[in-house]
Amino acid sequence: MEAPANRDLLWLASMLGSIEPQCKAERVRHRTDTVFLLTMGGRVIAMQTGFATMEAAYGRPSNSANIMMKNSMDLFLGIFVYYFAGFLITFGDPPLIIEENGFDFALWFLHFSYATTAATINSGALAGRVSFLAY
Repeated sequence: MEAPANRDLLWLASMLGSIEPQCKAERVRHRTDTVFLLTMGGRVIAMQTGFATMEAAYGRPSNSANIMMKNSMDLFLGIFVYYFAGFLITFGDPPLIIEENGFDFALWFLHFSYATTAATINSGALAGRVSFLAY
């Protein structure tokens, strides 16, 4: 049995060998860009958890569950709102199809993470002032 590193290198060599020589640099750059965009999007979403804990720390303890629920709702509702409306407003194109190129999904993910994290600012301003249903 081959070591995982050798198996990965063989797979990469077979993938790079199956494309035209002039496309090799573009494919590597495309993969690097995709990894970068997904990593940065994940870091921005991690900032949202930091905002939620900061809001909970500065509010009354009885409001902590309400604050966390509002931040979770911002994230999960933001997925659908940005997919159907935000992407169209941002780029002027209809939402991308999931089967499309991975780079487009990575770019969508980065923009979605910024949009939902920006929505958390409203949650912080309203922490302890309004109920969950009013939010």
